[in-house]
Amino acid sequence: MDVHVYSAEEVARAAGREVVAHGRYEAAQRPRRGTAPNPFPADRAVLRLADGARLWLEPLEAPESVRPAEERERLEGRDVRARGVAYRVMPASGESIIDPCLAGVRVEVEE
Repeated sequence: MDVHVYSAEEVARAAGREVVAHGRYEAAQRPRRGTAPNPFPADRAVLRLADGARLWLEPLEAPESVRPAEERERLEGRDVRARGVAYRVMPASGESIIDPCLAGVRVEVEE
């Protein structure tokens, strides 16, 4: 039975399990430290969950975190569902953001 999540709280409760997350697809820049303008392209993606939280599609260290251009163009601003393993805090070997993420992501448009 699929576990469906719509908020950061639900993602946290389901951490470590495969879930189906529902939200609005948004292309995103890899975050950077400091206040200077971010030089990175918007080649990553997040789902904007119902509570406004960002759920990153893949940990930033994973090569898969760079989403295909075709996917970003096709899905930008659309309601989608993404299946993957939920993390309350993005796993990383070094410093990283503390936002939740999914790993092993498969994205589909909501019908």
